[in-house]
Amino acid sequence: MPSGGVGGSGGAGGSGAALFGFGGAGGTGGEGGFPDGTVQGVGGVGGQGGRGGQSGLLYGAPGLGGAGGDGGNAFVGNALADASYGGHGGAGGDGGSTGLFGNGAGGGTGGAGGMGGKGLVDGGTGGVGGLGGQGSQGGYLYGNGGPGGGGGIGGDGGPGNTNVGFAGSGGFGGAGGQAFLLGNGGTGGSGGGIGAGQTTFVPANQQPVGGNGGNGGWAGLLFGIGGNGGNGGSTSAGGVLFASGGNGGNGGFVYGFGGNGGNGGAGGRRGLLFGESGPNGAP
Repeated sequence: MPSGGVGGSGGAGGSGAALFGFGGAGGTGGEGGFPDGTVQGVGGVGGQGGRGGQSGLLYGAPGLGGAGGDGGNAFVGNALADASYGGHGGAGGDGGSTGLFGNGAGGGTGGAGGMGGKGLVDGGTGGVGGLGGQGSQGGYLYGNGGPGGGGGIGGDGGPGNTNVGFAGSGGFGGAGGQAFLLGNGGTGGSGGGIGAGQTTFVPANQQPVGGNGGNGGWAGLLFGIGGNGGNGGSTSAGGVLFASGGNGGNGGFVYGFGGNGGNGGAGGRRGLLFGESGPNGAP
């Protein structure tokens, strides 16, 4: 099946100065290309976001991960007997590395799925949203983990003379970064919701679902609070049902509190000597 071109990856952010410095943000991935439009095809996959740049070895803020590129739209050309599919969104880039002191950087957001093509009877299926990037680890001596990036929203189903196309599924949220010795874990990214389109009378292997939320990062080994798990994305029209949320991160091994679970996710465990476990997320 012919497809549009894959979007280019975003460039990595530049590293900070050797001892004290700030890393640059990763570049945004390119949008996926369009299919030909004269025969059934699929939109190109969005490019992956670039990784954030590393901070200085002693202190500084690392760069954020770049956002993933959107999947290519198949809404081109004439209506086809077999409609084209939207392209998948690109993954968000991971946050940049941290030195001895400093907080981790957030992961980039996943790209949105592309829109399905026009159909003589049924419209084409929307593309899947991209994965959120992972938050980076906090500093080796002190620092909080970075938050995970949100998953991309699913693409919309294309128009058809009889039925609109199936909605695309949402992307998974990225995991929050872990603290190393002292610090709190990063929050997990939220999962992406499904796109607009047909959600009933859909074959089981094509049923659109929201993306799961990312797990919260673990707290530092000695002390800290685990990151909260991200909420799952909407998995039904109107936001009535949601995918599973991520688990909360565990508290510090010696002293600390567990993070809250996202919707449906488990709470993180308490520290060995002192603290409280995080609550499970509501279904």
